Amino acid sequence: MNQLILCVLLALGTTNHIALAGRTRSPPPSPPPRPPPRAPTPKSNKPNIIMILVDDMDYMLNASHPYYLPMLHKHMRLQGTEFPHFITSVGNCCPSRTSLLTGRHCHNTNLTANDPPHGSYIGFKTKKLDKSYLPLWLQDAGYRTYQLGKVLNGFKGSVTTQYGCLPGWDHSMPPIEPQSDAAAARADALLQQKPPVYLSFYYTDCQYVEEVEGEPDINLFNRAFNWMEESVDAGVPFFLYLASANPHDGPVDGMPRVEAKFANAMPGLKVPRGPNYGVPTDPRFGMSKTKPLWWDPAWTDKHYRMRALSMLTIDEQIDRLVTKLECLGILNNTYIFFSSDNGFKLGQHNIPSEKFTYFEEDVALPFFTLHPQPNSPFYNYTGPYWNAAAGTVDMFAPPQTSAAVCKKAINSFDETDDAVNARFAQLESSAFVAGAVNGWSSAALGRRSLAGLIEQWKYGKLWRGKDYRVIRACMPPNATIAASAAGARRTGNVCYKYVVFCDIDNAPGKLRLTQLFNLSSDEAEIHDLLLKTPVPTGTQRLVDRLDAALTVLSYCSGSSCTQPFSRIHTDGSVVNLAEAMDPQYDSLYAGFKKLDYKQCADYYDPSHEIPDLRLVPLELLKAFQGQA
Repeated sequence: MNQLILCVLLALGTTNHIALAGRTRSPPPSPPPRPPPRAPTPKSNKPNIIMILVDDMDYMLNASHPYYLPMLHKHMRLQGTEFPHFITSVGNCCPSRTSLLTGRHCHNTNLTANDPPHGSYIGFKTKKLDKSYLPLWLQDAGYRTYQLGKVLNGFKGSVTTQYGCLPGWDHSMPPIEPQSDAAAARADALLQQKPPVYLSFYYTDCQYVEEVEGEPDINLFNRAFNWMEESVDAGVPFFLYLASANPHDGPVDGMPRVEAKFANAMPGLKVPRGPNYGVPTDPRFGMSKTKPLWWDPAWTDKHYRMRALSMLTIDEQIDRLVTKLECLGILNNTYIFFSSDNGFKLGQHNIPSEKFTYFEEDVALPFFTLHPQPNSPFYNYTGPYWNAAAGTVDMFAPPQTSAAVCKKAINSFDETDDAVNARFAQLESSAFVAGAVNGWSSAALGRRSLAGLIEQWKYGKLWRGKDYRVIRACMPPNATIAASAAGARRTGNVCYKYVVFCDIDNAPGKLRLTQLFNLSSDEAEIHDLLLKTPVPTGTQRLVDRLDAALTVLSYCSGSSCTQPFSRIHTDGSVVNLAEAMDPQYDSLYAGFKKLDYKQCADYYDPSHEIPDLRLVPLELLKAFQGQA
């Protein structure tokens, strides 16, 4: 599953159209009844939709582990659905957010960077991508739409003066730069305090600038609760898009923002030393230095811990959010989605800190849903649970909704250092047990392709002029994915990642570099199957299929972006990699020309590429005039 499907899913306001490899846990048999909530008079049966998008949160480094995010675990993993194979189509801030808001790949929008002209808020506006995108679609469907937090890179007051604000939002609260030297001085002075105090500036409803003191993400949730109440009182469904600042680096010491009450939590936490930690990438690709561990590992360990501590704020707000929804009487008619714009590396592949590659650390994202229907469109999952002493932890207990609780902001954590340390000591001593899984078949997936595109056009000092196209394709699984105490674990699937990379350091005609990884046996992506010479026949057969499907995805639009094999097999006989591997199709796939490059660039231009024209849509053929 990828962001393009998520965008459509959000626009529809339902998950009934999606049945990919996730995991879901229904409440246990005979759960205790919920206390009677506030009962507004609804004017619409449409579900409310909440999208929480965090900034630079990893999945592969265990950031969503229950020890780090117990409230996410309680409310969304155990009582909702987790998608362990959710990916972004581009590991970069602005292009990724653009794909989420438009439901279109980078090659459809040509928004490929964080800076203009091919990226940023300016690029989004000048390319007129705000003429048809998610909030407008939901307004047309009768929703009130609320935007809080980061819009797109480069959103500034001077920019909005020239290009205007984004349409489609009934209320918005995007952060903005200080509007005077005096305001900037006040903010800087507060940051110098110990602990730092944050003064944020918001261009509320694109009409006036607010100054709000406090942790920025808490500010967003507080305002979200006000707007949710507004919609409930009016009996109108709402879409709330909340883009947090955490765990992105903040303004103090280049580290994420951490609330003072969490500053002493998780002492000694370090980056997982997996198989690719400090291991240089293939030198042909120029991604990393060749000397292993060339930086101070203590820095990445500190960064990792600070990122985890910053996410405790989000975890606490998720608990407040679920409680607020129950207080308002709308929890059972609200979808909550939680994800990130891209992942992050901290030492993996010998890169101290970065997110722009096609490796799993950068493109595999946390993705959780909490869905209201008791008869979920997802299959049941008996998953991990806390093996705590009886009566001490009830992970399925409904939120408290007494009048005393509902009338004030919910704070379920004692703020003293001793209480916070005791809380994490208790979590650390809890045992996690992986439960049984239920089998399922291709039929349960509706014969979906299970193939996704990853693409990037890098710019600036890092990788200038090196771009790539990647297909990540899985065989239909025969089991759900069970969690374990180690955190993110994705078994039961056979998945491959095939890379076609344009290396500007090579001479014309030799720009193309390729890689192939078996993610099932090599999740760390350190064993390139194409380095073996000669390439085994079975591997070549696999490459033939993946290259053809990648070519289709590289120029796709609409349904071909989710069903690339159907573009090749128009009779519908083949829809996924497993079916395409039938030997009867060997000559067909071997006969397709492999995707190649004429030149590397930092933006999308199809004339820079050399595809098999039989796999290119008719409307794009003019771009390849003169190619055989």
